[in-house]
Amino acid sequence: GHLAGFLFAPLLLGGLGKLGAAWATDLSGVRDVGASNGVMGCAGAVLAFLPDRFRRNMYILLLSAQILLFALDPQVWDVEHLLAFAAGALVGRFFLKRAARLQPVLAVRPMVARRQRPWLVAWAVGIVGIINFLGAFLLARHPGLARLEEWVPVGGLPWPRHLLLATGIALLVIAPGLATRQRSAWRAAMVFLVVSIALQLHLGITRLEAVIAATFLWLLVHWRAEFTASSPGPTARAGRRAIAWVVCFVPLYALVGFYVLRTGFEEPFGWTAAIGELGRRLLFLDERFLTPISRRAEWFMGSIPLVAWVGLLYALTRFIRRPAAPAADYTDAEHAGKLLALYGWNGTSYMTLQEGNSLFFGPDRGCYISYRVCSGIAIALGDPIGPDNLKSETIAAFARFTDRNGWDHVFYAASIADRDTYLRIGYESLQIGEDSVIPLRSLDFKGKRWQNVRTAINRARREGVRFMIFEGGTIPSDLREQMTEISKEWTSRKNLPEMGFTLGRTEDVDDPRVITAAAVDGSGSVHAYVDWLPVYARNGRVLDLMRRRSGAMSGVMEFVIGMSLLTFKERGEEMASLSVAPLAGVDRDGEESFVPWALGRIFERFDKYYDFRTLFRFKERFQPAWEPVYLIHHDVSRLVAITLAILRAHLPGLDLALVAKLLGSAAVEKLFRAAETRRSERTVRDRPPPHDPR
Repeated sequence: GHLAGFLFAPLLLGGLGKLGAAWATDLSGVRDVGASNGVMGCAGAVLAFLPDRFRRNMYILLLSAQILLFALDPQVWDVEHLLAFAAGALVGRFFLKRAARLQPVLAVRPMVARRQRPWLVAWAVGIVGIINFLGAFLLARHPGLARLEEWVPVGGLPWPRHLLLATGIALLVIAPGLATRQRSAWRAAMVFLVVSIALQLHLGITRLEAVIAATFLWLLVHWRAEFTASSPGPTARAGRRAIAWVVCFVPLYALVGFYVLRTGFEEPFGWTAAIGELGRRLLFLDERFLTPISRRAEWFMGSIPLVAWVGLLYALTRFIRRPAAPAADYTDAEHAGKLLALYGWNGTSYMTLQEGNSLFFGPDRGCYISYRVCSGIAIALGDPIGPDNLKSETIAAFARFTDRNGWDHVFYAASIADRDTYLRIGYESLQIGEDSVIPLRSLDFKGKRWQNVRTAINRARREGVRFMIFEGGTIPSDLREQMTEISKEWTSRKNLPEMGFTLGRTEDVDDPRVITAAAVDGSGSVHAYVDWLPVYARNGRVLDLMRRRSGAMSGVMEFVIGMSLLTFKERGEEMASLSVAPLAGVDRDGEESFVPWALGRIFERFDKYYDFRTLFRFKERFQPAWEPVYLIHHDVSRLVAITLAILRAHLPGLDLALVAKLLGSAAVEKLFRAAETRRSERTVRDRPPPHDPR
């Protein structure tokens, strides 16, 4: 890498200089033999051995930084770094191919998968936007500016610089729309890239900026088939209305303002002067038609371009917004309920009809997927619900549907029963926990392994705590009020609002299909309660809410759950699930991968707001059969974005203030514990030694 950068950079620059590039001639005489070339070569070689997605992302990051540095302030070492990195990447690729003969898992795959192309183009357009934005401020005065100003003699102010700035901001606004495959963003990017190329050819010092923009324009044209997401009617209409509003409102705002403040100008008011001053303000020209003599008039004149350009940028963002997920209507929910009663197999199936979820139906409406869209990611809850022979088609149709809308998609809390179906289609799976399933036919609380449950049941008998079970909607009003109070108390202790999506709400105890079990003492006080949702296809129940009053009887949860299981067995139900233990078993197989390892560490150490290990150990007391639960996805490099989207699905009210509060309380608690530890150590150290009676 070092040799490639040092030897070939002068040759390349010399060749470009002979073709007429003066900047290349100037740089070819600069001597540089720094060690950074070798570093870039090593980086190119080592990155070749990273997993495909991480390698691609690192290539884009490093090359983008080098291109930006070179475009803004070209130096000879920037050329050397690019050549060294390219040489290292080629060498790394060679060794990777050789290693793949012995380890097929290292086989080289295409650098840019189809699903990554919109994201790559979005980054490219954003880079051109940054170049334009910074170039408007950093570009030195040179003949190109003067020539453009001579062609359009609209004043002494350098309007080409403002045009370059405007195109840069527009490209930065458009880039997120390209990442979501919006067709309208693609059209707008084409226009602004062509304008950028023309400006950069005329204004740039090296003209390399125009070459970069032209390369990215070619990518945009070459991959045009990837941009198929159409802005929905309401969004497109909103964009057109916003532009019409700006075009009509700004002149009206300016002319009415000039008339109302007509005494605040040196010149006598006239409509011609007012229109001329409006044009001057919008184009940032020097020539004055009206001179303000009052502070209000001066402030008003300064507000005109702000109102106009902010309004136009806002209108542009309306065109490229992602569509919202369609709400499920009564007919769809009723049809999905019939399918759920026949095919609802896993523990999250009943939650698919929760309020706030959208429904997607597959071929002939014989299978459906329940999902929520958060941060541009459609999060499907569990597996498709329907006959097995329709699931593959439904998954493929759902993928096409999300692509048309510019969303990514994942299947959250998918079961092991359908994992092979996803893998066969081309998805990847990541275990995110284990479902605790208890067979009820052979259930008995005999033997040492059930000691905790038997102890809790015996203690409840001694202390006069009764087990009560209710169908939804039949809970006595006094007990129902206590359950609401217990739930509020539990939520306040957790420092989090009540969660949703895969977790129910307190109001669910009124659902006639939900069973609620409670521990009530002789005075009618509720110590704890749980509710159970139906699992239709397996003739069973799944545990949802667990709420316990502070100061309740020790072992009250074991008592309520144990008695519930015995009741379900007597009713002839075949299974019960204590729901998923998050992050349990994710690294149990010893897979040598960073993500399972990281999730395993979170399971062990993240106990401030969610004590994963304690929950897992509690469920283990009931001797369940553990069934893996998965996150089905296309790209593990999107895991951070997927995690944030899932978090927002569970906590729709999550905002920056709540995050700051949670982090702040965690930091304060950590400092408090550290102070308590130091105080205890000091007390032990200062304590006098015990008296020796001898």
